Amino acid sequence: MYRVYLRMQDQRVDPATKTNTSSAEAAAEAFGELVARADLDGQKVAAVLTYNQKQLAYHRFDRKPGSADYWRGRMGEIPWPPGIVGRPQEMEGGKRVNVYLDATSLARAARLGAGNVSVGIRRSLSNGEIDGQLDAASLARAAQLGDGNVLDGIRRALSRAVD
Repeated sequence: MYRVYLRMQDQRVDPATKTNTSSAEAAAEAFGELVARADLDGQKVAAVLTYNQKQLAYHRFDRKPGSADYWRGRMGEIPWPPGIVGRPQEMEGGKRVNVYLDATSLARAARLGAGNVSVGIRRSLSNGEIDGQLDAASLARAAQLGDGNVLDGIRRALSRAVD
């Protein structure tokens, strides 16, 4: 379970800012919204992101950019837990595709997707601009890259992707 909240100077948790969710995406969005609050800059307040009671990120509003505990502009560096168990969400315009990848392509996809192979494949097909969904356009691009074969297209996209 992800938990996101503001911790006040007196160590109280602001109940109006609490988010409890099993979704990494919802947790990232909630944490990002708290971190973006410029009205808290300079105050001894912190935005907290935890997963199963383990701290993933702790943003202190009284710190300057470049500090280890200053997360504004660094959301992509959050160490999300790998291998979240559960069925992936279905997406509008998406299609389930099973792929078999060689070790190099699998490792590259995992790196591009920050541990999530599916996201890495989607990023490689979209030249880095991705909303997290493998839609009909991405499938068509994969088929085009693979001369009609989606799997070959995914492999080619991964081999071209910048690490």
